Amino acid sequence: MSRISKWKLFGLCASMTGAISLIGAGVVANAEMNDPRVAVKTVLGATQPSSDEDLSIKDVVANSMPAMVSITNTSVQDVRDYFGGNSDLFNQFFGDFFGYGYGYGYGNGNGYGTPRQQKSVSAGSGIIVGETDDDILIASNNHVVEGATELTVSFIDETAVNAEVIGTDPGVDVALIKVAKKDIGSDTLDKIAVIPIGKSSDVALGEGVIVIGNALGYGQSASHGIISALDRTIQTLNESTYEIEELGGLIQTDAAINAGNSGGAMLNMKGELIGINVAKGGSSVENMGYAIPIDTAEPILSDIANGTHTETSETAPTEESTIEAGDGDAYLGVSITTVTQDYADYYGIPTGAYVQSVEKGSAAEKAGIRAGDIITAVDGTTVTSASDLKNLISHYTKGDSAEITIVCFGMGQMGPMGNGGSEGNSYSTTTVTVDFGSLTEDEAA
Repeated sequence: MSRISKWKLFGLCASMTGAISLIGAGVVANAEMNDPRVAVKTVLGATQPSSDEDLSIKDVVANSMPAMVSITNTSVQDVRDYFGGNSDLFNQFFGDFFGYGYGYGYGNGNGYGTPRQQKSVSAGSGIIVGETDDDILIASNNHVVEGATELTVSFIDETAVNAEVIGTDPGVDVALIKVAKKDIGSDTLDKIAVIPIGKSSDVALGEGVIVIGNALGYGQSASHGIISALDRTIQTLNESTYEIEELGGLIQTDAAINAGNSGGAMLNMKGELIGINVAKGGSSVENMGYAIPIDTAEPILSDIANGTHTETSETAPTEESTIEAGDGDAYLGVSITTVTQDYADYYGIPTGAYVQSVEKGSAAEKAGIRAGDIITAVDGTTVTSASDLKNLISHYTKGDSAEITIVCFGMGQMGPMGNGGSEGNSYSTTTVTVDFGSLTEDEAA
């Protein structure tokens, strides 16, 4: 028997049933252990049953903490310093994920959105969901472990051990990592535990939940709230591709969730894992956090553990424009993405085409458009998406001029038009005149 601590039974004298399911418990199925023709299957979840009745908040937290871990991800990332060294504006506005990170080489940007490499350290959370003879298995989010050059896990006794990614599913944003038991001291093995896994399909609106995670990178902390909504869909920013993606079917809670909670646990009042923390509602939103239902995550994690997982396809939101495309050859020279209505509502900013980067020598740069601006109109026609802007520009040809309305953000220094404010999220609206070039001309330059 593994030296890993057994799940506390809360005073119950329940015994193990003969049937074993994927979420029922155990590392191997008993029927398979005596049959050499059947491959041993890794099964997730604690080997002991959880409580039949709701517990106090204190008991749920105390019994769950041994299954919680803090994760530190060291990576090298391509970043864009849109404002001469300040952190990515888009990340500040659209940072729904809870990875709590900071970078080295801060302040070395050129202010034009040019990518550069930067060492980055971020903190997240994980949950011990299983074990094998050799390894401890830990669930988290893909975005917590993505791009790691070094991954470290810290257990309840603050012992830190190197970890390895077994597999991920970016489309659902789950990951399974492992820590070799040989790297963990016997004292630590005696203190940690595998979490009991519940059923998210059984949860109801208003039901009490407890959220645990490595908030702000300070270590494990717990908060209590209710399930405030089910089957929510949110939009998130992929910080690797700078593209907006959707996550659906999420559990919404009003329990306090902060940066660093990604990959942590959402527990019911029996102490069972019913969700994996994945996102918050934004910097200007109170009491809105989201978790991936365990009924969605567990089969994927189990397949990853057993080497049978096929990655879920990522589905980007379909974007339609009411503006018809033209046949002109005008070229603005920007890379753009859409500021959706959801993000606009969250952060109190306009919808439009967010400028990710501006090409050197392009018509946009000559007009004063900078990375980090949001384009909201062209010659008085409202722009609500990247597709709107592309279709509007296609009605112009090389040598044409247009009045482009942009929203400029103040980041504690002079903005692109010299009117940046001193407040972190302040912005102003201005109009610039663009003399369009052509794609061929700009490429040649």
